[in-house]
Amino acid sequence: MESAFKSFAECVRYWKLAVQYTAGSFFGEPSKMPGLSFNIPASLCKVGAILRERKGSVCEHCYARKGRYVFPGVQHAMNARLAFTRHPLFVQAMVSLLSTAQRQCKGFVPFFRFHDSGDIQSREHGNAIVDIARSLPSISFWLPTKEYSHARGIEKIAPVNLCVRVSNAMVEHDSFNSKLLSRDSYPNQSTVWKRGFVRELVDGEVFCPAPKNDGKCGDCRACWNRDVFRIVYREH
Repeated sequence: MESAFKSFAECVRYWKLAVQYTAGSFFGEPSKMPGLSFNIPASLCKVGAILRERKGSVCEHCYARKGRYVFPGVQHAMNARLAFTRHPLFVQAMVSLLSTAQRQCKGFVPFFRFHDSGDIQSREHGNAIVDIARSLPSISFWLPTKEYSHARGIEKIAPVNLCVRVSNAMVEHDSFNSKLLSRDSYPNQSTVWKRGFVRELVDGEVFCPAPKNDGKCGDCRACWNRDVFRIVYREH
């Protein structure tokens, strides 16, 4: 892929902008998954904030609101990234930075996640993600979201390398009380099943292999695969 930068000076300008907004840490590198990620504060999730107060929801014990995510330095960087999403050069800078990383970084993995913390803040935010993915067709993007009002519109305009995967709101306790989203409404989904509950897969579903793989994705790339209807994660 050719660099999106027109000159070395422009490259430096974008990198300085990125460092300014994220305290020197522009992309995340989650230990579980391959590739890079982009995260913002989970405390500002809109639907997630409602679900966090609902017993039995997938957000009740949100992993992104505990552990290393709450360290002051991490929170500062995530708030800076959130501010960066509102910058007029956000799309251009992201495309430039990722294309440069793909071209120059040894071992670059072409799989990217929006967001390992946080969620879509607005339709404009979602459209920016679509524009980034469309500009980088050789990178696969995964956008897990609970922002149902935005997801359907974004999914309709998403390029083939962007999987908009909508998360079901409640942890599944058994196959009778599971209130899953319909396939017609959202073609790519995820759900969380409770520990100890033996769940049978339906057509188009796959289990996340991480619990049996030292907590890591390993060779699995199902989350990014638009041909996979639903990912079934175990509660953690």
